[in-house]
Amino acid sequence: GVCSVCVAKTNSKPDEKLPEKILSLLKNREMDSREIQKITESPETDIIFALRDLLENDLISVKPNNQYALK
Repeated sequence: GVCSVCVAKTNSKPDEKLPEKILSLLKNREMDSREIQKITESPETDIIFALRDLLENDLISVKPNNQYALK
């Protein structure tokens, strides 16, 4: 994993529309984080933080098979 301290050290600014892109992808089907990363072509850390925020805001859920889905 990547902690928030390490992410703060990076110079790249995360894509603010990434959570919206993820929600749009999950409307079609469940996906794991690698599939989401491959389609969005976003850095792994950005994907992880976007997914965590979406989970914390109860917009998505994670299935036992590590697939993310809309709630």
